[in-house]
Amino acid sequence: RQLKLLDAMEEQGVPPDTIMFNSLIASCAKNRQLKIAMELFSKMKERSVMPDTITYNTVMSACASAGKWKDAMALMDKINLEPTVFPDVITYTTAMRACIKGRNTGRALTIFEMMKDRNMDLDVYAYSSAIDACAKGNKWKLGLEYLDEMRKAGIKPNPVTYSAAINACGNGGKWEMALELLSQMREKKIKPNVFTYNAAIAALAKSSRRNMKSKSGEDEEQLWCRALQLFEDMREAGLEPDAFTYTSVIDACGNGGRWQEALDLIEIMQQSGPKLRPSKVSFTAAITACAKSGKSEQAVKLFSDMQSAGIMPDRVSYNALMSSLLTGEKPELAFDVWNEMCGKANAPKDKKIASAKADIQSVSPDIITLTNAIGALDRSPESIGKVDKIFADAVLRNLVLKKDSLDTLWEVDLSGMSFAVARAAIRFVIRSASDAVINDGEEIEDLNLITGVKGAYQDLVAKRKLNDDQDTDIQLDGATAQAQIQLSRGGLREYVQECLRTDFDPPIYTTSPKLALGTVVIGKENIRRWMDAQRENNDIVK
Repeated sequence: RQLKLLDAMEEQGVPPDTIMFNSLIASCAKNRQLKIAMELFSKMKERSVMPDTITYNTVMSACASAGKWKDAMALMDKINLEPTVFPDVITYTTAMRACIKGRNTGRALTIFEMMKDRNMDLDVYAYSSAIDACAKGNKWKLGLEYLDEMRKAGIKPNPVTYSAAINACGNGGKWEMALELLSQMREKKIKPNVFTYNAAIAALAKSSRRNMKSKSGEDEEQLWCRALQLFEDMREAGLEPDAFTYTSVIDACGNGGRWQEALDLIEIMQQSGPKLRPSKVSFTAAITACAKSGKSEQAVKLFSDMQSAGIMPDRVSYNALMSSLLTGEKPELAFDVWNEMCGKANAPKDKKIASAKADIQSVSPDIITLTNAIGALDRSPESIGKVDKIFADAVLRNLVLKKDSLDTLWEVDLSGMSFAVARAAIRFVIRSASDAVINDGEEIEDLNLITGVKGAYQDLVAKRKLNDDQDTDIQLDGATAQAQIQLSRGGLREYVQECLRTDFDPPIYTTSPKLALGTVVIGKENIRRWMDAQRENNDIVK
């Protein structure tokens, strides 16, 4: 439309000037029509119409909105070559915004420091953009320094400034400072907006997530409660929480073990209008909340609701569902979910899990999926065949025992695996070695299984020592219902040795070299003895 208007003006003998071009380019920028804006900018040169600072600022703004930070910086270079055009604070601030949108926060901060070096009259927008760059670049301390600096310069922060500063604190794990900034706004009679509250609630959600991943594995500060309080404060202030608000509160509640509150919130979203309907992120947060509290039935229902709403699950959604099956009443569903992710013909048997026609590449399982799936199935002795099929799939997908690793037929590294995955790996490795000897004429050698000493379970062992008077399962990241059994068995080395003695018939005995205590060695005579027994019994494992 803008180009037609330009042509019409020329046909009527009215040559467009700089002001008219600026108006047309501004219209394009407002409607996110970057291509047309750039065409108009080129036509100015063709018609010998000189662009001014407003022209450059407007075109750069269109680039910033489109995330084209390199194009914006190219325009910044051009303006410096124009003899009659001088960049102003808006030019630099727009360049900063473009870099932030393009995730080049370092470049944005460099531009801001350049503005200061040139003694430009900085305003609230320039400082707000700089603090936003700090938030997205994980530089919360610098963000607070800029906030203090602008106050001393007599520049009053606005809600956008505070929202950026609160976001910076949240990304830095400093939820106390985030809430302090919110309190400062109220004291200064600056009304927080939805974005401000969202930044504060997100700060609580992020910190509660960190708490769950810490050694304690608990939300001891009850950040979920603070998040719910902010949620209510928003409503009392006449602000309507949006989907981001709900999702962040659900996340905080899930991390605090408050699965029922998380379900109540997502139910409100499901019953609301289109703008508040739960997204993939919202559903996944709620499923994760249920998983962390061992509520697999509720997690399965939410997953089904998500698919029924036409939302295609991604790997994160599937992993959240799989995590819930670790401690749920139907661990066998893990096999069906794994097959669905792998795009196999058989859909989940449970009617609550509808088969989604998602892009298989986008939901292919990863090592987390594998760990959770095998961890769930390992609870049931009847599921050993399913576990072995999943592990074989994982090998084909190069998730474990990778082709480009240092593993060989007779030396395999198990040290990064969970206990349940290592148990499945042992069966796979010994069977593979046996097949290679029988079918390919491979000579039998000593089999070295590298386990490390204690490995990733040292923290869990320490926690058990602090809680040995409690008869409760230890959960870290919802990772295993077998934690008590695993801890009582010691480190991975001891567990591997036990599996070789109890899972195989006849038992396979091992040694650990004094200079390599993290290695379990199966002597070639023991392998040969076990293989001879298999020929007689034609039965590999009990």
